[in-house]
Amino acid sequence: MRPDELSFCKHAQITNVEMHDGGWWKGDYNQMTQRWFPSNYVEEVVVESSKESPLGSIQQGSVDVHGCTVDIVNTARGDQPFIFRVTPTSAHADRTKQLEVAAESAEDLSEWIKCIRDAALTAADRQRQKMIQEQKRGIAQMLSDQVVYCRTGGTFDLDGPPGKYYEMASFSETKVERIVKTKADRFVTYNFRQHSRIYPKGSRVDSSNYDPTPMWNCGVQMCALNYQTPDRPMQLNHGRFLSNGGCGYVLQPDCMRDPVFDPTKPQSFAKVEPVTLTIVIIGARNLVKSGRGIPSPFVEIDIVGLECDTQKFKTPVKSDNGLNPVWNESCEFDIQNPDMALIRFQLQDEDMFGDPNFLGQAVYPIPSLRKGYRSVPLKNGYNEELELSSLLIHVDIRNAKGDDEDLYSSIQDLRNRMAYISSEISQEAKQNKKLVASGRPESDTSIRKLQSLSEELRVTQGLLFEKQSSREKQRQVQDAKQGTARGKSHGRPSTRAH
Repeated sequence: MRPDELSFCKHAQITNVEMHDGGWWKGDYNQMTQRWFPSNYVEEVVVESSKESPLGSIQQGSVDVHGCTVDIVNTARGDQPFIFRVTPTSAHADRTKQLEVAAESAEDLSEWIKCIRDAALTAADRQRQKMIQEQKRGIAQMLSDQVVYCRTGGTFDLDGPPGKYYEMASFSETKVERIVKTKADRFVTYNFRQHSRIYPKGSRVDSSNYDPTPMWNCGVQMCALNYQTPDRPMQLNHGRFLSNGGCGYVLQPDCMRDPVFDPTKPQSFAKVEPVTLTIVIIGARNLVKSGRGIPSPFVEIDIVGLECDTQKFKTPVKSDNGLNPVWNESCEFDIQNPDMALIRFQLQDEDMFGDPNFLGQAVYPIPSLRKGYRSVPLKNGYNEELELSSLLIHVDIRNAKGDDEDLYSSIQDLRNRMAYISSEISQEAKQNKKLVASGRPESDTSIRKLQSLSEELRVTQGLLFEKQSSREKQRQVQDAKQGTARGKSHGRPSTRAH
């Protein structure tokens, strides 16, 4: 922005306009006088008679007399002996631009000077009153005028009538977590017509961050995070907004604007094409640990998005090799809603005690991935690139349904059944743990139920493996027909992430 450029908000009225060639005009606005502004951002308006423009369209300009001095000019200008000079003295005004005005008589000269001085005093008094009001309200009016998109306020009611579209509600993470768990569909509808903003709870004295993913899944537009903390939520936030050129604004997926969308019900976004993402982790290079010594790295891949798409895969550890570790491990992810999913690569070092230590990471939106061999630049916790550190992978993306939609549906049903059984086993185990803690023995009914659930889980896992193997054979046949080859690890089917 040029130093003499005029800054103005929407619907501002610029006066004393001088139209120049080249697309730039000069004008006055607020305390800024004769500043340049682009002509294609404004339109000429016919000024009706008002308090600001009492002469209507005949008025060609105005002079801000606030803080001006008025002096009589003793030297005549031609045949005009009665002349006075108006000199601006405000901090923002150009004092070299003085205005000289001629009067018809000495009486007119005195009257003009008196009126201008009175107007200057009135303007100064009005300005003082305005500053007092701003101090009382705690609002800088000139700054407030720049806010043209949203404003805080309105009543938050998920079941009530919609508020105004520009009203934005702010919530603590704890309140939103309760809403997301119990009223996700209604919260999506609320965010469909209004803005919401989430901020960390006050007890986060260590500046840690909450996970913004469940909020994004419900359509929340703004998730405030502690940018000074290099943790997983900040890395996910950086990856989420890599799209659209990294400008900080990303459109919500089309499925979220569907009235029936519910992030907890996969059937509500059945129109979205699911994908099968196959990643072959080939190797890495130049991995440097924070302390002394040679790292023993391993790779973790997370799929982050809707709850039904949350998956994880981990490679074996390569001992004492941070220069060029090689894995050649393959993993496969079925993603039901790829438009809302992120993939996170994280490299960690396993120390002598078996504890993981951060080496590097990278997060990308699933729709931004491309097929083929890819070098993934690794970044530190603050999302700054690590010099020469990278991960070499092969990416394959295809329609998850393929030619046999019934087979895909069966696989999804088995996965949902496994998730339900695992949840039941976990809940039953917690109840038994409470009984033991209270000094009571486990009941025979509970033991039989756990055994039954474990057996059912084992059978379901076997069926799922058979279905996945069948689908893998179909894909191999299809690839052979098309003359393509898919990366495999030791010739076995890809490892299914969990």
